[in-house]
Amino acid sequence: MDEMPIVPIYHNTETWVQKENVKGVLIDGLGFIDWKWATVE
Repeated sequence: MDEMPIVPIYHNTETWVQKENVKGVLIDGLGFIDWKWATVE
């Protein structure tokens, strides 16, 4: 019992789609979406 590994029960994921005419959306390494520089062409 002392050497049992720890296994995550839940893993957070996020799925999203982006149209081809939306430019400048940034996603950082943690998955946060930054809309600050986003434009629609």
